[in-house]
Amino acid sequence: MNENMNLIYVDYSVLEKNTLFSGLSAKTIREVLEAVPHHIQYYDKGETIFHLMEDASRLGIILEGRVEAQKPFPNGSQINVSVCIAGELIGPAAVFSRRQKS
Repeated sequence: MNENMNLIYVDYSVLEKNTLFSGLSAKTIREVLEAVPHHIQYYDKGETIFHLMEDASRLGIILEGRVEAQKPFPNGSQINVSVCIAGELIGPAAVFSRRQKS
């Protein structure tokens, strides 16, 4: 575990709602994550997490807040195509696809 991780508080009970950790307690999830490499990243409101057609080599789990997936159009406009909340995965379709593009 990264030594800086000790400074970050994670509410592992949020992850109990995630299908990836289905049936596991918050305590067990914490133990699993302490044993495997992982990274916690914070994003500011409005910040881009993934770009269209970017290599998708990582899976995200929202710990707090929400993420909106948007489809851009050539004229500069965009529409929201999905909204994910705490406990949900972001990027699984791209990570597990053959092309691995977001």
